[in-house]
Amino acid sequence: MDSRPSCDALCSLHCVSTASLSSPFPELYSNGVPSDSQHAIISHSIQRAKEDLARVEAEIATLKAQRAELDKFIRDHTGMLSAMRRFPNEIFGEIFSRCVDPDAAFDPLRNDVWILARVCQRWRAVALDIPKLWRHFVLRGICCPRLLKPFLKVQLDRARSTPLSIRLLSRPPLDGMDVFLDVPAQWEEVQFRDAHLLRFLSGQSHFSRLTRLEITSYSPLLEGQTGIINMVDSLPALEHLQLNLGFKLFPRQLLLPWSQLGTCILSGLRALDILWILSLVSKDTHVSITDLGHGLELVTRRSPIRSVQIARSNSLHTHALLRAMTLPNLEKLEISWDEGPDISQAVISLLDRSACRLRHLRLPRASCFELLFSTLNSPHARDIVQLDIPHVPGLTHISSLLAMLSENGELVPHLRTLAIRADSRNIEALNWNVLKLLADRKPTMRRLSFKLWGWDFQERERDSMDTGLEVVVLEG
Repeated sequence: MDSRPSCDALCSLHCVSTASLSSPFPELYSNGVPSDSQHAIISHSIQRAKEDLARVEAEIATLKAQRAELDKFIRDHTGMLSAMRRFPNEIFGEIFSRCVDPDAAFDPLRNDVWILARVCQRWRAVALDIPKLWRHFVLRGICCPRLLKPFLKVQLDRARSTPLSIRLLSRPPLDGMDVFLDVPAQWEEVQFRDAHLLRFLSGQSHFSRLTRLEITSYSPLLEGQTGIINMVDSLPALEHLQLNLGFKLFPRQLLLPWSQLGTCILSGLRALDILWILSLVSKDTHVSITDLGHGLELVTRRSPIRSVQIARSNSLHTHALLRAMTLPNLEKLEISWDEGPDISQAVISLLDRSACRLRHLRLPRASCFELLFSTLNSPHARDIVQLDIPHVPGLTHISSLLAMLSENGELVPHLRTLAIRADSRNIEALNWNVLKLLADRKPTMRRLSFKLWGWDFQERERDSMDTGLEVVVLEG
């Protein structure tokens, strides 16, 4: 008869007593030899313990399964109480729009918007209901060209009629270009490499929404093309144009709506082409020139522009361009390149030749006090309200530069903002009385900024509060 205790519990763990595990023959622990009857009793006890162990292990497995089910139930139903479930779809839409990276290369497996649409039914519905999430197409290298067109069509369908941002940056031409040419009215921002330019120009489509166009080409544009390509009527909304041409000639047979541009960025163009383009834009076009190509023996051209910026360009080429331009409407001139000969004399020549009324001026550097003074003393610089200049060699401290402005009442009399770029050592002996004098002599001036390197300005800033100037320090 089984002498193990029993209970009414449903779990077999309650039916195993440690009392039944006591040895029937404890004296045998000391290497005694069991008799035949003892051997039989011990074997029976072992078998019974094994059966109990099997029942316990089975019960443990059952309890573990029950525990896992309970954990899952708790997790699933706790999620149902999440405050996120009460968010309106508009909040999700705003969050999604901030998650999408407009610069990410097109990849349905890895792009944020495609991933968001695979999380759950509600997120998918929200993502598909916001066409602007699907408006960005950045095509670089494609690992599986065979699937490119189908996926592009899917994303275009999800973008519906929203304006598109398209960047075709791969060197070999892509078949996906045809997909975009089917919806030219949706193009809003486009960036091309030269491999796709001819297909863009040969389509004879009407890009009624296209406001930004960037073309990058390191081989001659329209090579082998002889006929005129007129894009003026095809781009009625174009406002921003950027050309990166690697110092290749700009083809004059390509007609673009120059006069309607608000911004024109010219990089890697030769000075001859830049002068031609400047003669075509309107006075409201801001022109930015970088990496200016060579410009020897240039013919002077007149341009109506009010604002021009020249950066990252050889000073010899910049000097030649300044001497070849006549800009009677010029109000803003920014030159930000510090290498090479001083161009102050070329700036003075430009101002005198143009007879303009400059209001904003930034100089890259001045080799001496006399050239800086001559530039600012030009009658065409009297209306300057914003001036950005470097520390001038030959002036011991910035105080000397400020004193020059203070003591010459006719020098830039309408100045409001002055920015000075210098090494921090040049400001260590700054005389704050000069600031007070400058504020008194230049009542229109309200802001003085120093572009310095590695200098703690906080204490000096507090000391200058009574000068009446807003003193700002920027890391140079």
